[in-house]
Formats: sequence, C-alpha cells, structure tokens
Amino acid sequence: MINGKVLKKNKLFLLVSILIVILSLFLTILFQNENLILEEKELAENGEIDTSKIIITELMSSNKGAYADSEGNCYDWIEIYNGKDHEVNLKNYALSDNTKSFKWVFPDTYVDAKSYVIVNLAGLNHEGLYTNFKLKSAGGEDVILVNAAGKVIDAVTTIALNKNEVMFRDNDGKWQRGLEPTPGFNNTKEGLAEYQNSIEAMENKLIITEILPRNKGNFVTKIGDYSGFIEVTNVSNETIDLSNYTLGNSAVNPFAYKLPEKQLKSNESFVIYTSGKGTEIGSEYHANFKLNSENGIVTIAKSGKLLIDSNIVG
Repeated sequence: MINGKVLKKNKLFLLVSILIVILSLFLTILFQNENLILEEKELAENGEIDTSKIIITELMSSNKGAYADSEGNCYDWIEIYNGKDHEVNLKNYALSDNTKSFKWVFPDTYVDAKSYVIVNLAGLNHEGLYTNFKLKSAGGEDVILVNAAGKVIDAVTTIALNKNEVMFRDNDGKWQRGLEPTPGFNNTKEGLAEYQNSIEAMENKLIITEILPRNKGNFVTKIGDYSGFIEVTNVSNETIDLSNYTLGNSAVNPFAYKLPEKQLKSNESFVIYTSGKGTEIGSEYHANFKLNSENGIVTIAKSGKLLIDSNIVG
C-alpha cells in the first residue's frame, strides 16, 4: 500500500531539490556574466582614443597612494581628454556625481589639443582643480561632464573599485577596469610607461638610510607592537620640510604615506614605523602600510614625483 503522507513528503522534497538546482544554475550564469563584464583587459599596445570630443577617459575612486597631486596629497581623481584639434578652455564646464545638479564648475583650465587634464575629487573647497565632492568606491554613481552651455556631453556610471583600481576607456572608447592607472596619459602600455617616467625626479636631499622590514623582538613601539621602520636622512646643507615628501611600499602605491609637518635639519634623520596604523603617538609616527619581510621596495617621493632613492627590501 502506498503511504499518502510519505508520497506527499517525497514530492515536496523533489520540488525543493529542483528549485535549488535551478537557482544554482541561475547564480552560476549570473556570476559568470559579472566576471565577463568586470574582466580586466590589458592596456592596448599602441594608439589613442579616436575622438574629436571632450570626454571622461579615466577615474579612480579609491586612491590609496597610486597618484599624488603637487602637494603630495592622494585624492581620488577624474581624467578629462580634449580630443579636439585645438586648445580648449574648460572654464564654466562642470562635473557632478549625479544627474540632478552641477556640483563643481571648472575655473580657467586650458587643455591642449589631444591632451588630458586631471581633476582631484577632494570633497572640499580648494583653489584649482579640486572638486567639492567625492566618489564612493562602492560605485553606482552617475558621473557627468557638462559643457559651458549646460549640456551633458559625457557620463559614466561607476562600478565598485578596489584600492588603486581604475575605470578607463580603451582605444574603442569602451569602459574597462584595470590595475594600471595612467593619469594624464593614453590608456595604453606606452601611456603607462610615459606616466611612470613623468613621476620620476632626480633629487637627493632626502634619502632612505635604513630599513627594518621585520622586527623580531628588537624593540617595542609606543603602540605596543613589533613593527619595522624606515629611516630617512636629510643629506643636503639646508633644512627641509618633510610634509612635501611621501613614502610607499610598492611601485603601484608610491605615495601611500605623507610625512608629517616637521623641519628636518641638515644631516638629521627621521624614523617612520611601518605598523600599518597610520597614526602618531607623541614623537612616534606610524605609516599606513607594512613592509613585506621577504622582498619588495620602498619608495620616496616629493610633490608627487618619485625620487631616485628607492630601496629593495629583503
């Protein structure tokens, strides 16, 4: 004899199992499509964007040391490209993070033909190319570029970006996601090389004189940990302002930590602990990054320009 209750339970179990399988297949397809959409694309081998318009070509919404302004500050940023055959003044053009209001208006900003300009997303009132709004790294915002007549001439919806990732337009004008920012240069491998060359400087006033990547119980810092440290020394004959300098712990994160406002006399040294805390306790300063105990580099920069004194760790 067939038990009706058992049969009912079996049918319910079978129905639930089928639904689970269908849901699993749907989620698999969904995530596969997401990966295809967000899949990183290599920088193009050569060429530049073929356009005669003024457009947004690159943006970063989680700048943790990949790019610095002339004061060594690391703001998020947007890159604008002038594709016209003549110089353009962007005065009275506007940028915003939504389609309902024009939040920030350009001052006098002359951009050469086929050239770029970088706008810092500072979120404060600052003279120059510094907007009064920021972007969310989680994405989902509509960034718009408006011309002097009040017409929207370009727009892009941001996606979630991890630390130091960028959204950029490739040679076909399509938006991609990548790990190699090229602010002010073509979104190509050649543009990447040109950008890296552009942030190199030849100063030797402040140099790295000692590095301890791993503290094996040598000492305890004031915050109670065994962090390593970086020592820098003023080798010039003049007093220098440390706040013009930054330190980093990788080639893609060269401006991660801005040194404090401190005057360093000739032949005087200064120690920064690499605890990753990004804090100050008394006279002890802690960078917002740690060092790899096996290998890596330490970078030193001034006013957004890498100095030649970068050291191998390990």
